[in-house]
Amino acid sequence: MPDNPWSADLDRRREDLERRIDLSAAETRRHFDVVAEHFMSRLQIVADGVVMVDQKVDRLRAEMEQRFDQVERRLLSLS
Repeated sequence: MPDNPWSADLDRRREDLERRIDLSAAETRRHFDVVAEHFMSRLQIVADGVVMVDQKVDRLRAEMEQRFDQVERRLLSLS
């Protein structure tokens, strides 16, 4: 039985398609890595900001507690 004349052409086209898919997948992975890296750097900036705000709130809380204690002592001294 003779070889199918279309077989070699189909094999070549299949290999070309597989190569293109592999190249596209690699390009997509590279693009995703760049986007993920950018996202992670932005997320780190936000996380750093949250830490800074948390520290400011802690300092404000301590200052307010100190001042409330002063006011309370003054009020108690007046009674």
